[in-house]
Amino acid sequence: MTLTDRRADRDFLGRHLRQLFLDSRYLLLGAPLSLVAFTVAVTGISLGAVVVPILAATLYACRRLAAFERKRVEPVLGRSLPGPGYRPAPADAGTLRRWSAPLADPQCWLDFAYAVVRSIPALLAFGVALTWWTGALVGLASPVHLRSLSIEGSSVGDLLLGRGSFASPWFDFAVGAVMLLTLVPVVRAVAWLDASIARVLLRAVPDVA
Repeated sequence: MTLTDRRADRDFLGRHLRQLFLDSRYLLLGAPLSLVAFTVAVTGISLGAVVVPILAATLYACRRLAAFERKRVEPVLGRSLPGPGYRPAPADAGTLRRWSAPLADPQCWLDFAYAVVRSIPALLAFGVALTWWTGALVGLASPVHLRSLSIEGSSVGDLLLGRGSFASPWFDFAVGAVMLLTLVPVVRAVAWLDASIARVLLRAVPDVA
């Protein structure tokens, strides 16, 4: 193997490890962020039904959250997501009319809808990523630290297939090895799918883009 080949291998490995870090960060942060967005949206719409300025403020918050999400999916998709156009308030509008401008903007309501439904795919993706990382790390460590890493005496096999299914730490090691070998493609696929769903949900309304 030449020096050029070794450098190419290192670059290849480095790119995949970096992408694994970016994908894992995206997935593991996606669940808590989506729950925050859901809480803000649902609480705001509930209070906004009584106090209109709160509803307008909620739509402004959803707009900011959507802009943050567009930036967050960029490293996963490898492309930038242009921000949509929002309807500005008329130049001669007063303070109240400026604050209430989001109420008549379809794009703001689309951002609100994103905040409400985003938690469903985000939680599913979070579960897959967490399962793969946990299975790989716990499984590989089980032959050495089975006692300290077990949960009430359960092995990885017990946790996955039921208590008493497989008691051998070497089965746990095999499961962990398989999950480690498939960690990069699984996390990449789940992150790409989740980010693609987010990209569709964050699309611009055609008549205001």
